[in-house]
Order: sequence, then C-alpha cells, then structure tokens
Amino acid sequence: MGRLSYEMSRVMDDGKTVYSGDDGTGVILAKFVADEAGDLSRGTLYAAKVTQKEDGSFSIEWIELGRSTDGDVHDSIRSIALN
Repeated sequence: MGRLSYEMSRVMDDGKTVYSGDDGTGVILAKFVADEAGDLSRGTLYAAKVTQKEDGSFSIEWIELGRSTDGDVHDSIRSIALN
C-alpha cells in the first residue's frame, strides 16, 4: 500500500479498496486499490485533491501516485541503502 504515515485505514467490502488518512495538519488522504481482492501486496496508490466550494461542500479528485508491489518497494529501499 505504499510507505506513508497511515492511520484510520478502512478496507472496503470489495476487499480491494483501502482508504487511509492521518490526523495531523497538511497530511494525506490516500486510496489504495489492490490488483486482487484480499491481497494488498500490489496495486495502485492515489492521493486526494480536496477542493472546498463556497457553499461549504467539497469535491475530491483522486490523483494516481503510482503502482508497485511489496517486492518493488523492498528492492528500491535496498538499492538506496546499499549506495
């Protein structure tokens, strides 16, 4: 699901979509969509772009941050740590 500061994660009934947030200021609202239900080791990570309207309502646009697997993330961290 990426390497972010997650709190309050909620796996939806489809077993693929996970919404996560953080209770700080200026932090991320994230959505992860797994490739397969029940397997959160690979998928696509999104960040919310929230726009408040003058009437007090708001809209959310989901911006794709990238796709990876647990193995991809592990290999990237190892390559940085070894250099």
